[in-house]
Amino acid sequence: MGEDIDEDWLKVYDWFLKNKKELLPKIPNSLYTMRNTVTLSKEITDALFNENTASGISRLEAYSACPFKYYMQYILRAESRKVAEFSPADTGSILHRYVDAVSRYVKDNNSSWQNITDKEIKDVAKGVTEDILENSSYFVKNSNRALYLIKRLQDLSVKMLFTVKKHFESGSFEPMGSEIVFGKDGDFPEIVIPTKDGKVRLTGKIDRADILHTERGDFLRIVDYKSGNKTFSLSDVYYGLNLQLSVYMLALNSHAKSKPGAMLYFKLDDPIENLDSNTKKAPVMNGLLLDDEEVISAMDAVNDKNSEFFKASYATLRNFDDLFHRVKKTVGSLYGEMKAGHFPIEPKGITSSPCEYCDYSSVCTNQGACSLITDGKSISWSSFSEENDTANGGDN
Repeated sequence: MGEDIDEDWLKVYDWFLKNKKELLPKIPNSLYTMRNTVTLSKEITDALFNENTASGISRLEAYSACPFKYYMQYILRAESRKVAEFSPADTGSILHRYVDAVSRYVKDNNSSWQNITDKEIKDVAKGVTEDILENSSYFVKNSNRALYLIKRLQDLSVKMLFTVKKHFESGSFEPMGSEIVFGKDGDFPEIVIPTKDGKVRLTGKIDRADILHTERGDFLRIVDYKSGNKTFSLSDVYYGLNLQLSVYMLALNSHAKSKPGAMLYFKLDDPIENLDSNTKKAPVMNGLLLDDEEVISAMDAVNDKNSEFFKASYATLRNFDDLFHRVKKTVGSLYGEMKAGHFPIEPKGITSSPCEYCDYSSVCTNQGACSLITDGKSISWSSFSEENDTANGGDN
């Protein structure tokens, strides 16, 4: 990790760390940079990142948030000690299983979300729970808390699946598929994006895709299930911290000959919340929606933009085009930096620091000094369009 450093320079570094830490990131080509950078040789990067190697979108997002964390997690493959308990990732994975099972049931029985009964949903969910318990570890089978949590997740999933059913009943989108894989031997080919010295091949799995057939053509709706409070942000996309939905839409649009209709996160959580004295249904989907009357009505024919099912930002087709241009440029740039062997300790965030819950803080010299992007909240559609216009010679 870098070169040997003279002891006197280490003393200088430690003085700045204790007394003027805010100045360290501002010192170019300094000891700070030397001590906070991992550089891999071309021989290593050629083996790790070549045209026969595909990358997942989450890995690019991880590199964008902190190159050093990527280095620790995906190159060294360092892992924190496993604890016998349910993590948020475990909970999300289990909830995904319930959704996948009902989606497969609908498809295998030539049914639809509009026609499936509440009893069928409950029966499928019960079957998933039985399968989870049958194949669980000793810890789960002998932990009252774990058994209670799984039963709670079953009840939660049933409510959530009832909400999915109501979404389809209230609109005109039809299921296109679930667990859609793009990549080698997948449902769709991988996405290939040029870089400055080659190309990057992207693979992934889309939780759900729906389609709207109109006289003007087909519109796609991408739905990504999340167990946390994930929200769509233009700033996150612009700075490469959130690329997933956009890449998913690119993957389908490039082969389905359709137009982008909506990119949404579906919160895998209890869809009923007591917001005030009356029980109301809180929106469980948020994201980006095409500002088109027919598409909006297809989301919720009764309430349109005032729907209780979703909360969205709105975009024109030109906005989507500008967004995709930025995403492809960002993907190419990030992969180029990885291929060049650059893995500095440079965590970044917009509203929160990725250092707060980082598993590698004990081996990181940054000590939580994350660089928050100060202009993150000011990113707007003009930021995307100006860049696209420049790339196209100002013709748009």
